[in-house]
Amino acid sequence: MTRHDRYKIHSLGRYDRIRPTSTTYGELAARAGLERAARAAGQACAQNLIAPVVPCHRVLPAAGGKGLKRFGGYYYGPERKEWLLHHEATTR
Repeated sequence: MTRHDRYKIHSLGRYDRIRPTSTTYGELAARAGLERAARAAGQACAQNLIAPVVPCHRVLPAAGGKGLKRFGGYYYGPERKEWLLHHEATTR
């Protein structure tokens, strides 16, 4: 995975590209034309310094998990990611 590929995935995080509902890292990578780059999509989201302007908090792991791990990584921590998702769900 090159730096350019990560940039391509990260650029998909623009507000108009990430749906108002959640998506998975694999789906985000596939929309970038990199179907096998779910981990790179996760890394790109984890390095997003302008969240929630670029709403990577809506990108979740496909497999889920237990506790806060079910939300995946987030630059500002899984607690903040959980809060943002809950806040968006209750304000719609």
